[in-house]
Amino acid sequence: MIENGTTRETAEISIVGIFDKDSDAAHARNDYFLALLKEKKIGISETKEGPADVTKLINDLNCVINTMSSREQALLSKTWGLSPELLSYLRNTTSEV
Repeated sequence: MIENGTTRETAEISIVGIFDKDSDAAHARNDYFLALLKEKKIGISETKEGPADVTKLINDLNCVINTMSSREQALLSKTWGLSPELLSYLRNTTSEV
């Protein structure tokens, strides 16, 4: 995101936000986000150390986002509470992400 012009602070806030949602869903503290992930056939993965694997989630979100129209992407972003910067990043090609 930083390479695309996002400030470091904004990028960190976006990543921490999605990490927190993923982690909460993985530990049954955010059933809503978990349901949204399941709706798009995205699973939750954890790292060997235990926390949610946000890298895998971002890759999975990138794959889903790139199959959607811009309108669907905007609705998904709003529903999921993704920052505009993160949505912009997820719209990149898989190799860029």
